[in-house]
Amino acid sequence: METVKTIMTDLQFVEYTNGRVGDFTAIIRCKGGFPITNRRPREQWPTIKHVFDWFKSNSILAIEFKPDGVDHTYTVYARKGSKIVIMDTALARELTVGDINSCMSNTNLCDQKQYDHVNAKTWADKAFVQNK
Repeated sequence: METVKTIMTDLQFVEYTNGRVGDFTAIIRCKGGFPITNRRPREQWPTIKHVFDWFKSNSILAIEFKPDGVDHTYTVYARKGSKIVIMDTALARELTVGDINSCMSNTNLCDQKQYDHVNAKTWADKAFVQNK
């Protein structure tokens, strides 16, 4: 499994979804401006990346994960204003520069120093794992 690398000090990585099966809940900002929760069948959202791709990224306030056999949920993605403050490493491994630049350019994730740190040269390169 690829190691997540970052120079960002205001982003906390968590490891709750890696290799676990469970259900996701997305808390999003609707067109009216207030937060609502959204759930989909496990077949539509088998991974956190599927949840992330389902919505316009700037509308996601948080994503929660409830693993099978556990009575509580974990916050695996959280946004506070324009800052992403929590991200599961499973999502970080999948995010490309293009994912961030096209949908999240107004957040702290859009950081050229971070892209340089992982040798990202194109929008198809990964933003948080070392590119060859």
